[in-house]
Amino acid sequence: MADAMKKVLHKTTALWERFQIEFHGQYSVERLHQMKIYTERTSWSRLALAYCLSIMPCLVVNIGLECIPLRPISEGLAGSTTFFIRSGIVLHFMGFLAFQHYRQLIPELPSSLKQICVMTSILAMGTLLNEYLFARWIGYPVPFLVIVVAPTYMTFLLLNVGVVWGKFLRANKSVFWELVHLQVVLTVIFSLAFAYPVYNCFFVRISPAQQTWFTLLLPLIKILAKNAVSPFCKYIEDYKPEAVIFNMEIFHAYFVSMCMQSATSFRTTALLMLMDFVHAWLSLRDITVIVDEIQTMRTTLTGKRQLQGLSEKQSRSLADLPAHVLFLVKTDPKLVGVANIRLQSRWTMRGPSHFKAPHSIVPVIPVGHEGLSQKAARTGTYITSHNRTEFDVATIAHNLPEAEQKILLQTLDVKARAQYVAHVLKLLHTVEFLVLIEFTEVIIPFVYSVYLYATYLLPNHVYHTQLRDVDASELRRTLGHVMVYASLELVSLLIFQFFIYRKIRISPAHQLAFVLEKQWTLVQLKLCVWFLFIIQFSMDHFGNDYSFTFAWLKQGGIVLHFMGFLAFQHYRQLIPELPSSLTQICVMTVVLALGTLLNEYLFARWIGYPVPFLVILAAPTYMTLLLLNIGVWWGKFLRANNDVFWDLVHLQVVLTVIFSLAFAYPVYNYFFVRISPVYQPWFTMLLPLIKILDKNAVSPFCKYIEDYKPEAVIFNIEIFHAYFVSVCMQSATSFRTTALLMLMDLVHAWLSLRDITLIVDEIQTMRTTLTGKRQLQGLSEKQSRSLADLPAHVLFLVKTDPKLVEVANIRLQTRWAMRGPASLFLSKPSDSVVPSGDGNMLRIATSTASLISSRRRTEFDLTSVEHNLPETEQRNLLQTLDVNARAHYVASVLKLLHMVEFLVLIEFTEVIIPFVYSVYLYATYLLPNHVYHTQLRDVDASELRRTLGNVMVYAGLELVSLLIFQFLIYRKIRISPAHQLAFVLEKQWTLVQLKLCVWFLFIIQFSVDHFGADYSFTFAWLKHKDAS
Repeated sequence: MADAMKKVLHKTTALWERFQIEFHGQYSVERLHQMKIYTERTSWSRLALAYCLSIMPCLVVNIGLECIPLRPISEGLAGSTTFFIRSGIVLHFMGFLAFQHYRQLIPELPSSLKQICVMTSILAMGTLLNEYLFARWIGYPVPFLVIVVAPTYMTFLLLNVGVVWGKFLRANKSVFWELVHLQVVLTVIFSLAFAYPVYNCFFVRISPAQQTWFTLLLPLIKILAKNAVSPFCKYIEDYKPEAVIFNMEIFHAYFVSMCMQSATSFRTTALLMLMDFVHAWLSLRDITVIVDEIQTMRTTLTGKRQLQGLSEKQSRSLADLPAHVLFLVKTDPKLVGVANIRLQSRWTMRGPSHFKAPHSIVPVIPVGHEGLSQKAARTGTYITSHNRTEFDVATIAHNLPEAEQKILLQTLDVKARAQYVAHVLKLLHTVEFLVLIEFTEVIIPFVYSVYLYATYLLPNHVYHTQLRDVDASELRRTLGHVMVYASLELVSLLIFQFFIYRKIRISPAHQLAFVLEKQWTLVQLKLCVWFLFIIQFSMDHFGNDYSFTFAWLKQGGIVLHFMGFLAFQHYRQLIPELPSSLTQICVMTVVLALGTLLNEYLFARWIGYPVPFLVILAAPTYMTLLLLNIGVWWGKFLRANNDVFWDLVHLQVVLTVIFSLAFAYPVYNYFFVRISPVYQPWFTMLLPLIKILDKNAVSPFCKYIEDYKPEAVIFNIEIFHAYFVSVCMQSATSFRTTALLMLMDLVHAWLSLRDITLIVDEIQTMRTTLTGKRQLQGLSEKQSRSLADLPAHVLFLVKTDPKLVEVANIRLQTRWAMRGPASLFLSKPSDSVVPSGDGNMLRIATSTASLISSRRRTEFDLTSVEHNLPETEQRNLLQTLDVNARAHYVASVLKLLHMVEFLVLIEFTEVIIPFVYSVYLYATYLLPNHVYHTQLRDVDASELRRTLGNVMVYAGLELVSLLIFQFLIYRKIRISPAHQLAFVLEKQWTLVQLKLCVWFLFIIQFSVDHFGADYSFTFAWLKHKDAS
């Protein structure tokens, strides 16, 4: 019986780990190096600033949008002027973020900011015109306007991509497929925008007892979505946590927040928190497993440290994990091949710099295409501006004492080193994933609450389904639920920080700030655009009537520009190879936005205004225009650059999976608010399942942005998750729902810390001899076991032995520079093959190379890296670790840092999203538009305070969880997750802000009347029009 139970437990654990995408990836050595430097140089005050600033753009954009006064939908098209202005702004914003996403995640795309702006304008204006034509044709508002215009939006998007980057993509198949993968991700994410509103529709209609159980669907939706996009994120492995979390988690957190707002029982909040705690516990468990493996590999090192006089605690400390990895990779480059370690990220963390131009580059042109040579020259110059320099592991400073170096080299053979390095890299990757999840679950409920309250104070609140019939007291009550949930998530985040730091002495708080700062653009793209997008589903004017009666039809483009611009800008940032400029992006955005807006208008004319589920109806148009933009602008480039094409495909897949969350979570919330308080806590157990599925859906498509993967995943998936958790907190009527959500977070945090502990233990095992030698040198056991030198070890090992890169399959550098694109290294003549017979290809290849060079970064020169390891520590590493052990050691450290970054981003997201949601809700409540928001329409001040209180309590608990995570991780590995967090927030600022702004923009639309998100499917305004 016992054996059978063990077998079942083993299979269950294996199944759990299979679907937890945060455990399927690792840091590159370059990202570890950047994170280590960021952690060492960044103060806590800067971390706090990075956290605070990460939510401001999202709140400013969404609340500012609510200041545009809307007219009642009963006035029809005659009163729709301000609605279409608002829609146009959002379309431009989302279009820009989409193209910028392509540009950032696929640095090869030959794009510029000017190009992205032009593309955005085309996309936004085209979609906006489409919205108007639909309104003229069907009626205003157009039923499910978002869905109706989605094909137009995608058409204009693809047209922009085809026109601007088509030639480049045809010539670069790899870039083409990257673009395809990116588009698949975006498509999956976009689909969430339809799934969640449907969920919310049912949630608010079921009894309180049923609501608790119905929340169990939320984690299932998230898990499915994550796993759907995960295969398409392989080319952005370092960016995968941010890409997944700030897409999937934003949707998830948003609709959880909505559920909290709608929940009539505290059991729903308790169940949501329980699921969060369970997930946190499982995640900490997995981290512990990794840490234990690392400690096992460090057994000899620990023993030698103790012999040198260090205490047992000092000898087992994992604070030096990054230094160990850097030292081993530098010392033994073969480790990269042994453990499949990536030496570098695809990008540098500060964006584009310049690639060195090797001598005598001559593109090979296909025969018969000589005429393309001039275009190739121009494009080549353009592309090189995006790319970055190579990461030179030989220049890394790991700061390991010589004795420590000798111990590492003596105690670990080549395979052990490779395994050690891989485990550390995996650990850091996992921690980043988890901290991003925790962070998203904190901030989205907060942002949602602030937005809801602010909207309630504005005239537009009467058009939001959440606010229409809510008085002040009811609003306070519902937002109180959300804030309670946000507070609990904050506690979970603090606990996660405490445990992770205690376990590995690497601070998840620093990892979180690292992602928020270094991937700022991508994070903000996701936060702003998805919130913008989602919020439309609660507005009358978007016609989201889930009763499908469309009563207004029988009765009687600002957002598009914004979202279009952000979409193209996302492409531009994540695919720096795309031949794009700001002008091009603006044109693409205008085409996308106006086309989708026209589609929305036509739906309003045809069906009625507001169009039932406008966001869903317009989604096909939006996607069509998006793809058309891509095909027109980048088509030739993608056909010529296969890698960039697939980068774009992967990015689109990720965005699609995340977009789908905007539809999944509202559906969840619909049922959540309708079930009894008894069932709400249990229903919240679905939220982590949805999140896990979403993460695993996008994770495979983030491989090309491995170093950006934590930010990419967390600031997509976790933003949604945290936002809808905040919504659930606002709706929940029982504290049990908040308690359950926090319990689930704690469980997830515990499991994550366990996995980190396993990696740390494995690293400590490999460091046993090193630890012993440290103790012989007079260090205490605590000092001997400290892992604070892990980054220095990695840098030293990789710099000393470049073979480690091959031995452990370590990535030396990221794909991008952390602050933007730089220049391509131009290679030898034979590197650019052009078929014979087409002389024009030569000009295209050359111009494409020039275009890319303006955005790519310089190569990461490992030989120039300073590791600052004492000579004795260097000798110890080299003496105690053979080549295989060094490779394993470096890989383990990089994995550890990658994991910590993931986890701290999760924790951070779970803190900020509830806060942002609460601020947005409160600000909207104060504006006239609050009457058009379903969360604020019939809510008085006292009710708003009560509901926002729920959200803020949850955010507070998540903050505590983040702080605990920081403490535990730092205590464990002496590497600050807070610095990792600030590193991401600062160095990936554009990407982070893209996600925060776009996803929040997107999500919030589901609660505005004008977007026709009627989950009762009665669409009364259509019936009224028909009767008149």
